[in-house]
Amino acid sequence: MRKNILNKVLPLCCLVIIMAGCKAKKQLVNRNVPVKVKPASAVAEKLAAIRSKQVNFSTFAGKAKTQLAIDGDNNDCTLNIRIKKDTRIWVSVTALLGIEVARAVITPDSILIINKLQGIYIKKPFSFVHKYAGKQVDYDTLQSLLVGNAIPKLLNDSTAFEPDAPNTNLSGTLDGLLYKLILGPDLRVTQTSLTNGQARQSLQVTNKEFVQEANRVVPSQIDIASVVKNQKIQVNLRYTKVEFDQQLEYPLTLISASSTSPSEWKDFDVVIMPSGQYPFLSDKSGSDALRSWISEGGKIVALEGAVGALAKLDWTIKSKKGADEDTSDTYAALR
Repeated sequence: MRKNILNKVLPLCCLVIIMAGCKAKKQLVNRNVPVKVKPASAVAEKLAAIRSKQVNFSTFAGKAKTQLAIDGDNNDCTLNIRIKKDTRIWVSVTALLGIEVARAVITPDSILIINKLQGIYIKKPFSFVHKYAGKQVDYDTLQSLLVGNAIPKLLNDSTAFEPDAPNTNLSGTLDGLLYKLILGPDLRVTQTSLTNGQARQSLQVTNKEFVQEANRVVPSQIDIASVVKNQKIQVNLRYTKVEFDQQLEYPLTLISASSTSPSEWKDFDVVIMPSGQYPFLSDKSGSDALRSWISEGGKIVALEGAVGALAKLDWTIKSKKGADEDTSDTYAALR
């Protein structure tokens, strides 16, 4: 069970980002078909009204019971999500018995994931997702979907409006991506559909059971259905708690490897050591502090360049595969 969840941590963290692209190589709309265009002022007024109904916040914290199904293989876990608007998305994944199996931080320019039980560390630039999706995919896409907002780029002057009482439908194309939004009577998004028929990719996000919290209305249920060729992924989020504009911590920290020692690690439970020089390992007090920290439950994920330094302490090194050493001169510490 734990292994299955761990193997799906990266798809779970990156699913919405990757699938939101669905970039096509050709335009999906026949340009010869006449399109009725509303006056610019009318479109601008409607878009302004919709934007005013989106959730505005400085920070968001949510706890969601989550069901993840990949090609019929079902797993349950809990996600603790913290967002500092336009800055970072922090996610903690816990399995049965409340055991934390992974943490992730997504920023506008990077993705960092630590698998705690298997000792796997992944650090990639945000552009990594562009190998699987169009370059129009950005941090705003994921941030918006996690709180039930409309994807900002879809609210553009080329959007077509279609009344469908009591709802309002919006549709259009974005760099070849065919999209449709369904808004309820209160102009909040109830469904987002993104399709690339040529690439056999689709994503549908459904928002349900809206609740009010701190004068904001948000969906307590978010269902994400993704199809990529023959692979089907279903993610069901059930928020049991949401908070806005609270002082939050984002306990996944980058620290300079040359300016710290194990005596300063008491607030951390996992330390990742990439290639580099570790002067404290040559000092008895430093190595003793490291042994003490480990005896109290601390864990080290040593990348290739640091294994040799640790081996000098005559320790048994257990090999781990899957670590990514794109970390420059820093290591990550999990608090």
